Amino acid sequence: MASPSPYRGRFAPSPTGPLHFGSLVAAVASYADALRHGGEWLVRMEDLDPPRCMPGAADDILRTLEALGFAWQGEVLFQGTRREAYEEMLELASLGAKVLIAAECAGTVHGDIKAPLSTRPTLDRAGWARFCKNLSAFARMIRDEDGLALVYHHHMGTVIQNGGEIDRLMDGTDDTVKLLLDTGHATWAGDSPLRLAHAYRTRIKHVHCKDVRLEIKAKAEAKDWSFLRAVLAGVYTVPGDGAVDYEIGRAHV
Repeated sequence: MASPSPYRGRFAPSPTGPLHFGSLVAAVASYADALRHGGEWLVRMEDLDPPRCMPGAADDILRTLEALGFAWQGEVLFQGTRREAYEEMLELASLGAKVLIAAECAGTVHGDIKAPLSTRPTLDRAGWARFCKNLSAFARMIRDEDGLALVYHHHMGTVIQNGGEIDRLMDGTDDTVKLLLDTGHATWAGDSPLRLAHAYRTRIKHVHCKDVRLEIKAKAEAKDWSFLRAVLAGVYTVPGDGAVDYEIGRAHV
């Protein structure tokens, strides 16, 4: 009988600036878990979005980790140097995948615990036109080349957050762009998951089910908290423990 593989914890920050608190919390959790299992802790730099990567940020993050007492095993791998390997490995269709879930993350604030949700990026008229055109083209490409449906994930802290933006995205793209209905993000953004389900019944190809605690949502909005602060405070919960009425949804969808 083969011996089990050693436990490996991983931390993969994006070198878009100094190490922020949200990433530090993730580093502490994965590092502690690796130590508890007597395993390795590896560091990878998620430098796959070159326009957002800042010169010197990776070295700054590593110096910060060292100063805080973190010790990783092996060399730090930069994901951007492994594109060919990823292209060979990520043959999604051959693995049985039917959809590719995507979201626009340029300039987003949902990963920064210090950034209020009010500072999230938005699109102007020209930005909307360009975004919808390019997203439709990408959806057609992966449909034709890989047999995959592109499913767009609306998300707090991004350019597609609320119901009006979801409607504009669906109106501005062709039918090759499908929708991921996220009950938690829709409710937090002030929309109704049931409305979205009815409006885009034929384009919804994936669903994320979570619930929202309205009292924490209200506090987060009143104090303009960041996405991460609200999540850590418990704005999301399991279905049935918050404001989303899944019984009505099941009866009407």
